[in-house]
Parts: sequence; structure tokens; C-alpha cells
Amino acid sequence: MKNIYSTFILLIFIGIYLSMTSYSSGPATAQDQGYTGAPNESGAVCGTCHNSGNFGTPSVSIVLTEVGNGMPITAYVPMTTYNVRVTVSATAPGYGFQFVALDGGGNSAGTFLNAGTDVQFVMVSNGRTYVEQNNISSTGIFDFQWTAPASGNVDFYAVGNAVNRAGDISGDNGSAAPTQLTLTAFSPPATPSNYVSISNDPTHVADPSAILDVQSTEKGILLPRMTQAERMAITSPAQGLLVYDTNNGSFWLYNNGWQEIMTSSNLQTDVPSPNKFTAFLLEEQRILKKKIQMQEVQIEDLDEQLKELQQQVLFLLRKD
Repeated sequence: MKNIYSTFILLIFIGIYLSMTSYSSGPATAQDQGYTGAPNESGAVCGTCHNSGNFGTPSVSIVLTEVGNGMPITAYVPMTTYNVRVTVSATAPGYGFQFVALDGGGNSAGTFLNAGTDVQFVMVSNGRTYVEQNNISSTGIFDFQWTAPASGNVDFYAVGNAVNRAGDISGDNGSAAPTQLTLTAFSPPATPSNYVSISNDPTHVADPSAILDVQSTEKGILLPRMTQAERMAITSPAQGLLVYDTNNGSFWLYNNGWQEIMTSSNLQTDVPSPNKFTAFLLEEQRILKKKIQMQEVQIEDLDEQLKELQQQVLFLLRKD
């Protein structure tokens, strides 16, 4: 009887110790369950037990960003991998956390990979995978990656602890409620088949007035580049065909013959002297006016005369 009593007392002390432990290696690891406040859990969160410290309730944030450019996301692209950062903020010697991603049926959504410092992935007996600390963190920053599922809304739940590193629950503070985030699968807006949109912004839709709409804030359009000989060798060039001539260092437009396109940079570097330019225009204006007065130029021919004058001006700009 004495041995039975001693065993019973020992079990009580073991139970008390387990209830007092702070699960520095992670609660799912220690107790095979989650404390994130997500559906179908016990209802307990970190702050249920860790609530006697002077650190105050820690704040917890969840941020998902694109791999490569670090841009935060508000919707996910199916089967795409994202960076996840859970941050537990307080003024404390150490921090812990737990995180889960669930679909509409309460099952784990997506997959976790590339656990960062002090982070581990734990699958519990109900099939859910939790992300939690495997050691007390000194920063409260927990990084890992998540690959999105094929479809459906995803609900994220995260809780955190601010701990004193004493090895039990006394003197700690935990989340009183979970931080939640919901992401939906991104559905690109329908683009009519007779429009084409090229953009690094997946939400950009082609303007209905354009057969091709190219949008970017980082890159330009690179048109076909060729030598003068290659340009001249084009068979039956279409009206409006545009190429960049590498020999001349300029764009050329086909309009009943190849025409070099003047640019603002050309005008800035090849401007003739003001007196010469003004004298030329005044002389041409005088000649054209006299021709009109003498009826040598009919009104219907005036457009052609003006076009000829424009060509002469462009020639002067190139030559000077």
C-alpha cells in the first residue's frame, strides 16, 4: 500500500511539473496539440497559462512575401512558395510561438519548408502540421516558407510567448487571442482574347483600345535591331514598319520608303544656329506666300508644299 501511495504522489508531482513547464521545445512537440486558438483545438492559447509576467501581452504579426523581391502579398497564387515571417514583440529575454495554416475544412493547407533559426515543423496526431520554436528565441523573429495549395481560402493563426527563460510558466506572458490572417487564391482578371497584356503586375488588364498593352515601371520595350544593310534587305516592308538601325544609331519608319525618325536627343545635339534657322523659315514663308498670291499654288496643293517645307527643315537639322 505504501508503494502504491508513493507512486500516486510521484505521478501527481510529474503532472504538476508538466503543467508548469513552458515547453521551450514547442507545445506540439511536448503535448501533441496546438494552442493557436484555431478551430477544433482545446481553446487554450499561450496566455491561458503564461500570464503572470510583467512583459505585457506580446503582439504577434504574420507577414507573407514573394520570394525574390520581398513584396507583401494579399492573395496567393496556387502552388507558389512564399516567405513567412512571424514576429513576437515584447521586451523579454526570450520568445516562443506557434503557427498553423488551415483550409475551409480545418485541415492543414499547403506545405511548410526551409525552417529558419529556432523553427521546426511538427505534425500532430490529428494530421495538422504546426510551426513552432524548437528553442527559445532571443529575437522573436521566426522565418520559414510556405507553398500554397491549389485552391481555396487559407486561414492562418499565430500566437506568441514572452518568457523569462526560467523553465516554467511563471513570470511569462502569452497571447490572449490568436493573430489571424486569411488569404484567397488569386484569380487573374479575364482578358479578352483580342487584347494582349504584358506586365509584371498580374492584376493589369489590357486597355480595350489597344491590341497590345505593355505595362512596366522597371523595364522598356526593345524593338528589332539590325544593320543598315539588313534593314534595306527587308522584302516588301509594311507601311509603318519600325526598326532600330545600329549603323545610324536611330529608329527608322517605313512610309513609302525608309524615313529616319528624329528624337529629342537629336534635336538637342544638332540644332542649327538661330539666325540661320530663322532666315531659312522666313525665306521659305516669303516664297510660299508669293506663289499663293500668284496662284501658282492651288489651295488643294498647299498641304504638299507644307510637307515639302517640313522635309527641308528636317534636312537642315540633320545637316547643320
